[in-house]
Amino acid sequence: MSLPSSLTLGIHILMAMLLAGGGLAALFSGGATISVLPRRSAIIGIALLIITGANNFISRMGTGVPKGYHMWFGIKFLLALHILAMTVIVSGPQHTPEKRARLLKGVGASAIAVVLISVYLNFLVTGAH
Repeated sequence: MSLPSSLTLGIHILMAMLLAGGGLAALFSGGATISVLPRRSAIIGIALLIITGANNFISRMGTGVPKGYHMWFGIKFLLALHILAMTVIVSGPQHTPEKRARLLKGVGASAIAVVLISVYLNFLVTGAH
């Protein structure tokens, strides 16, 4: 993996951690008061996540992928869109703390599913060593 690919992957993972962090905290803390990113920061993070994710996807497609990769990637992509949409919705000021915590729990559950699917996709491409 080249340095630019490693940097984009690092930025992608960092943005995913920032955007899904509030959801994971709400999921594991039982919905205690959670601070969320301001809307502008959330949108910048989402833009970076989409750009780096597209770059990672395009670079992965050049190597050839095994059967089933596209199906699991599609599921991962839909869950990621759920996380992004909920991040924007939750960053608005109109929600009570209880509703915000409930919405963030869904983000946390989706984030866990995305990570597990990502591990499986990596296993599909690299194989067991």
